[in-house]
Amino acid sequence: MKKRKVEKEKAFDYAKFEQEAIQGLTEGKGLIGEHGVLTGMIGRLLSAAFEGRWTRIWTGEEAEQ
Repeated sequence: MKKRKVEKEKAFDYAKFEQEAIQGLTEGKGLIGEHGVLTGMIGRLLSAAFEGRWTRIWTGEEAEQ
């Protein structure tokens, strides 16, 4: 199994996310949408999934499965 390359993006700070999400919910923000409390996390998860998929395709690992 290959290691994922180190990204320039900062590591995810779950504690900070949790605090901001709770604050956003108490302020009446929605979960999803342009300013939703989960929008950033969903974007990170989708980006990581797409990156992993394309990496497997580019390296030929996808064909081996």
